Amino acid sequence: LIATVNLAEIDIVNVKANQKVTLTLDAYADKTFTGKVMAVNTSGSVSSGVTSYPVTILLDPVSVEIYPNMAVSVEIITDILTDVIMVPVTVVQTLGDQSTVQVIKDGSVTSVLVEVGTANDSNIVITSGINEGDEVITSTIEMGRPTSKIETPQFTVKCVRTDFIESLKNVSKRRSMPIGENIRDAIDSIKGKQD
Repeated sequence: LIATVNLAEIDIVNVKANQKVTLTLDAYADKTFTGKVMAVNTSGSVSSGVTSYPVTILLDPVSVEIYPNMAVSVEIITDILTDVIMVPVTVVQTLGDQSTVQVIKDGSVTSVLVEVGTANDSNIVITSGINEGDEVITSTIEMGRPTSKIETPQFTVKCVRTDFIESLKNVSKRRSMPIGENIRDAIDSIKGKQD
């Protein structure tokens, strides 16, 4: 089976053949399918002033019936970083070119200068400034009157080393098709890249 999805020009530069993909279909909302990028058509097409690029995905074998033109959403894994420290993006405060996080050290709240790396919608990699085991403040409570507010840490998270997966999500509903049908479309899509 193959699926074709359109990606925006800002995303297409990060997509390459053989990257791993997870897919969901509206018809099978409780199932997740896997596959890999088969081809990227770099010719693109313009509609209403927006350029999009078709990406052809080869699904791994499935045990359900998938029909032509079923709606599919994909997540393409573009990078995996191993053994990194990451925190929620909401805890990083950036002013100019300096980023900080608040940590609890020896019972006191301290603002620590950090260097940040890659990020996704919810997490950001910290490349220096905090260490595994540091306690980062994730939210605070304001107490007192409007003229004299005090922020008190409410929630914290201990930093641990983990893996960070960077991916692109495409939620535009595009067609999926059995490989026996419309295979010429997939081949033409690949040829379009080479022409």
